[in-house]
Amino acid sequence: MCYNPVVKRYLRAALAAIVLLLALRQAAAAQGAPRVVAATVDGPIVAVVYDYLNRAIGIAEQDGADAVLVRLNTPGGDVATTERIIQRFGASRVPVIVYVTPRRGAAFSAGTLITLGGHLAAMAPETQIGAAKPISGSGDNLDSDSRDKAVNALRAMVRTLARNRPPGSITWAEQTITQAVAATEEEALKLGVIDLIASDERDLLVRADGRTIVLNGRAVTLHTANASVRNADMTWGESLLYILINPNIAAILLFIAVNGLLIEWQSPGIGFGGIAGAIAFILFLYAVGTLPVNLTGLLFIGLAVALFIFDITATQHGALTLGGVAAFCIGALILFEPSYVPLSLGLVAALALLMGSLFLFVFGKGYAVRRLKPVLGAQAMLGRAVTARTDLAPQGFVYVEGALWEATSESGAISAGEPVVITAIHGLKLTVRSNKSQIPNSNSQ
Repeated sequence: MCYNPVVKRYLRAALAAIVLLLALRQAAAAQGAPRVVAATVDGPIVAVVYDYLNRAIGIAEQDGADAVLVRLNTPGGDVATTERIIQRFGASRVPVIVYVTPRRGAAFSAGTLITLGGHLAAMAPETQIGAAKPISGSGDNLDSDSRDKAVNALRAMVRTLARNRPPGSITWAEQTITQAVAATEEEALKLGVIDLIASDERDLLVRADGRTIVLNGRAVTLHTANASVRNADMTWGESLLYILINPNIAAILLFIAVNGLLIEWQSPGIGFGGIAGAIAFILFLYAVGTLPVNLTGLLFIGLAVALFIFDITATQHGALTLGGVAAFCIGALILFEPSYVPLSLGLVAALALLMGSLFLFVFGKGYAVRRLKPVLGAQAMLGRAVTARTDLAPQGFVYVEGALWEATSESGAISAGEPVVITAIHGLKLTVRSNKSQIPNSNSQ
C-alpha cells in the first residue's frame, strides 16, 4: 500500500504529539499525587526531638507535602520541649497527624500532650495513652507548691489542646494530669481523645483521607489516600545526641573520660587516651546537661576519682581503691534518676570493678615505674659513685660510662684515685663530692 509522503509526515507528527501529551499527563499526575513526610519518635521527649520534628515539618512545608506523619512511642519527657513541639505543630503550614504506634506502644506523659497537639490523632491497636501527672526530672513527686503550679499549667494546656474535642475528652485529659489516668486506644476513641484507630500506616492514610481539620484558623480537607510516604529520618548527629540521653551510655562515657584522662596523666603528651577521654568527657557533659542530674551523685564520682588517684600514689595499695569503687557505684546509681530509661545495675557493677582493677594494677604499676630511678641517659648518672682520675682542686676529670668527664668538686680538694659521687649534671660538666665510704662501681674506673 502506498502512502502519500505528506500524510506520513502528519501521522508521525500526530503520534509524537500523543506520546508527549501522555508523558506530560503522567508527570502532572505524579506531581499532583498526595505526599506525606513521616518522622519517627521512639523514646523520651528531649531537646533533640524538637530539632528533629522541626526539621521534618520544614521539609514537608518546603516540598508542599499534604501532611506530616509523626509516629510516636514515648514514655514521656521534658515539659519545656513538649511545649515547643506543640507550638511548632500549631505554626505548621502542613497538617500534622500524630500516630501512636507500634502495637503495644504508648504515648504517656508528654506523649499525651503531643498527641492532643496534632491536627489529627490516631492510635494503633493495643496501644495506650495518658498518665501525664507531672513529676520531677528525677522521677520523684513534686513538693506541694511546685506540683500545684505544674498541674495548673498543664491543665490549662490540655484544655486548650482539646477545645475542639468532645467535653468528655477535656475532662479525661485533665484527669491524666491530676490522677495519672490512662486509656486504651478504644477508650480514647470513645472519649474523643483521638480521631481514629488504624491497624497500620496505610490504613491510617486511607481513613484520614477526606477528613477536615483546622489549620491556622481555616478548614482544610486531608488528601492522604494512596499518598507516597517520604521518611525524614534523624541525621547522624541527631541520632548520636539522642543516644546520649540514655544514662547507661552516659555512665560508659564517664568511665572512658576518667580512665582516658588518667592514662594521659600517667603518660604525658597528646595520645589516644587523652583524645578519647576528652571526647568522652565533652559528650558526657552534653548528657549531664540533658538528663536530670543529682549533684550528690557528681560529688560521689569526684570522691571516687580522688580516692583512686591517692591510692596509686600511696605506699600501700588497696584500701583507697575499694573506697573509690564503692563511691563510684553510689555516685553512678544516684547520678541519673530518670523516670524513663533505667540505669543497669549490672553495668554499674561491671564498670566499677573494671575501674578498680585498672587503678589497682595498671595505673598502680605505671606510677611505680615512674618512681624508678633512671638507668639510661645522663640522669642515670646522678648519685653514681666513681673515681677521680685527676686531682680535683676543685676542677679535674672523672671517668664515667667509658669517657672522661670534666668535674668540679663541691667538697674541697680531692686527690686522684679517691671515690666521689656525682651530685649534678650541667651539660657536659659534672658536680661531685667526696665519698670515701662508698666503693666505686668497677665499670666506672
